Amino acid sequence: MKDTPWWMYVLVVVIGVGAGLLLRPVIQNSGLFSTPEPTPNVRCAGAEGTELALAETLSSSFSGQTQTVSRTYRLERPGLLPLQFDGGGNDADNLALVCSNVAFGPGARVSFARGGEVQVVELVGPSVKRFVLANDKAFSSFALATKFKLALKLEDYVPRGAPNIEEAGKNGWLELKRKQANPDLPEVLRFTTINGGATWVFVQKN
Repeated sequence: MKDTPWWMYVLVVVIGVGAGLLLRPVIQNSGLFSTPEPTPNVRCAGAEGTELALAETLSSSFSGQTQTVSRTYRLERPGLLPLQFDGGGNDADNLALVCSNVAFGPGARVSFARGGEVQVVELVGPSVKRFVLANDKAFSSFALATKFKLALKLEDYVPRGAPNIEEAGKNGWLELKRKQANPDLPEVLRFTTINGGATWVFVQKN
């Protein structure tokens, strides 16, 4: 052992690391150490059937008595690798996405509304635009109006459908309808966008 040159030790380490890197894909693909993907809570298919679909997976975590729900999405695109992205999770809404609130198109995009969030995925790029409607200053000011006595809350509204975005991909609108009617509070809230869903602006509508 004393006569073994130092470079032999270095060579053994290099060979070991190289073998590990080469065998890693083989081991992972064999399924021995692969982690199965969680089953999505909902899968909404576009007009192309299985070629274009959006799947949502929910996962819950607890901190004391508080539940937080995280959402992840997987968008299957024809001829392209699936696109996975985070959908946020700052609330306790564990209801699955409603497929009628998902629009495949117009053009190379998918847009959907979930509670107080709007997301627009541009297939070319790709890019994901996520906007929380509660961040809109116009809506915040409107909700704080004295006449509502602090009772106007975004979580009391649900989307009336998917976001409507024009073919050019810039202008669009989204309406939220109140879950339970209240004569003292607006029945419908309307938001518009002029930048393809990167930001939305509240437009008062009763």
